[in-house]
Amino acid sequence: IPEIDLPGHMLAALAAYPELGCTGGPYEVADSWGVFDDVLCPGKEETFTFLESVLSEVIELFPSEYIHIGGDECPKVRWEECPDCQTRIKELNL
Repeated sequence: IPEIDLPGHMLAALAAYPELGCTGGPYEVADSWGVFDDVLCPGKEETFTFLESVLSEVIELFPSEYIHIGGDECPKVRWEECPDCQTRIKELNL
């Protein structure tokens, strides 16, 4: 079962695509294991476009019935401070 851990554990993706984070970066690839505050920004549509592209490619490469998308270890500190995230939270009544 392939695993693409998101929305946390995405520093490498954020380093390549800083526009997908809440702060816009700059971001650096982690050089140690851990849980980091910088995660994907669900308040931006381009984040979902990116995820759809990544997951479509994973599905094509690994024709499994299942894909593990993680979902754990995602600090919310950036989301709490991000105007894009707060707008989406209010729109969806989350």
